[in-house]
Amino acid sequence: MKNHTFKIINEDSFQPYDTQLFPSVDMSIPSEASLSDMLYAFQRFLEATGYVLPENSVLDFVEQDY
Repeated sequence: MKNHTFKIINEDSFQPYDTQLFPSVDMSIPSEASLSDMLYAFQRFLEATGYVLPENSVLDFVEQDY
């Protein structure tokens, strides 16, 4: 089973230090996750990295009318 992975490493905040000390967020989601599951997981990933979504909002896809 293959997982989808989101990862962020903040290297800028700790430049003179050993790369092993960089704070990181690493999240894996099973490959059978639905699109809704992926959006929810990515929203949680963003929150774990310190990003705060506007109140009462969620990630979603929006259809564009052309």
